[in-house]
Amino acid sequence: MRMLWVTAVVLLAAASRLDAADDELVVHEWGTFTTLQDEDGAPISGINTDDEPVPDFVHRLARSFFLSPSEAPPAFFQGAPRCHPDVTMRLETPVLYFYPNGGKIPPPFDVGVKFRGGWLTEFFPAAEAIAPGFDADEPDRPFPGAPALQESRFDRGFGSLKADASAELLWKGVKLAVPGSGPETDDPVWLAPRAVQAAMLETIHGEREKFLFYRGVGTARAALQVRRDVHQQTLAINDSAPAADLSSTDHLNKIPSAWLVHVRADGTCAVRSAGELPQGKSPRWTVPASFAPAEFSHANLSRLQDEMRAALVRAGLFTDEAEALLRTWQVSYFKSPGLRLFYLCSQAEVEKLLPLEISVPAKITRVMIGRVEIVTPEQRALLAKIAAGPSVELWKMRGPTGASDFFKDPQNVRRWNAVMEGRAPLRDLGVPIPEIYGAYLELGRFRNALLLDEAKRRSTPALAEFIKTNSFDFYKITLPRQ
Repeated sequence: MRMLWVTAVVLLAAASRLDAADDELVVHEWGTFTTLQDEDGAPISGINTDDEPVPDFVHRLARSFFLSPSEAPPAFFQGAPRCHPDVTMRLETPVLYFYPNGGKIPPPFDVGVKFRGGWLTEFFPAAEAIAPGFDADEPDRPFPGAPALQESRFDRGFGSLKADASAELLWKGVKLAVPGSGPETDDPVWLAPRAVQAAMLETIHGEREKFLFYRGVGTARAALQVRRDVHQQTLAINDSAPAADLSSTDHLNKIPSAWLVHVRADGTCAVRSAGELPQGKSPRWTVPASFAPAEFSHANLSRLQDEMRAALVRAGLFTDEAEALLRTWQVSYFKSPGLRLFYLCSQAEVEKLLPLEISVPAKITRVMIGRVEIVTPEQRALLAKIAAGPSVELWKMRGPTGASDFFKDPQNVRRWNAVMEGRAPLRDLGVPIPEIYGAYLELGRFRNALLLDEAKRRSTPALAEFIKTNSFDFYKITLPRQ
């Protein structure tokens, strides 16, 4: 009886803020498109990096596809993931919420989403999944939405990701306002999206959650490119060159809000807000490329979050949904050092890349944030330092872990696991960190992609040896069998 009462309260609370027609289901979605760009605004590939790992119960096409945020070198792992040469975009944590209008619960329905030029690699609940080219042996094999997806691919490569690929997920028989709760977890990245007054749902596989979740990788460019002038003084933010997955008129679409943000290692940040980026203007925004020391403060973080929250609500999200987005991405948005551009994506960009279909009448609101990570002069200096050498063999950094009694101490086991999973810095193991590897770590979350991009720009024996010896190279893409 208590569960029925709680469900009724949730439905009434949701209905009080809906304005759709009586027969329409209300659907809200948020997520992030992330890219990494060089000084000319060109995308850098190999960014199959997992900024915020999700719980183990999430279904995956393969467990070894994403580089983890761990500071431990690949040499510490068997079959460590590597950069994929075709990946230039991360589709991060789109979640779909459902609200029965006026308390009217629709019959079970289907939800389908496609990613043009991409693979949808992680999702929950289970779904029917197709990822053309992902499995080089069976490029068009549909992956059943079941725990069997959690297969091991250690020491294997992956197929080529083509611009004309179109990955698909299909959730069948979605039921709303069901009793129960989602899987048990203490992971903040999963709990943050759950703190929303949406209806609990269940699919035909019997899995429940407050939302449908998915992630993926793609070959697309961001809608905006950020070019640094030759004197390193300004950034010109303009529309990207036309691409196959965007129409020739997309440059006319309005960008409602944009922010240039620089986060430092000490947790302070500096912000420049653009408001709306006008249509038809070239460049859309010209802004100084650096910030003065006095522009950095801890207070700017709260100001930035307040501005982004207000912009997300203006774009159509409910306040608790906007808050859930910002809390989910606390680390990669606001705490990871780096220079980045945030902008609200145009609806044309979202619909072209991510067509969405729901089998019952629905009023759909989709709000996506574009995040462009911008290569800085400081990162180029670190790369030059690595390229100058000497190369080091990082497997030798295991230090005390080579002792037979190291893992007999439960505290050592906990420390080791925390470092391997990216929840603690490498220095917590007490191992000596070579200066060259310290420079590599300072490159930030996309350090592997930056390292390989630098190798394309300059070829030095030390850099080539550092990459080869320590398994930093790209996947060797396997062509599908004929």
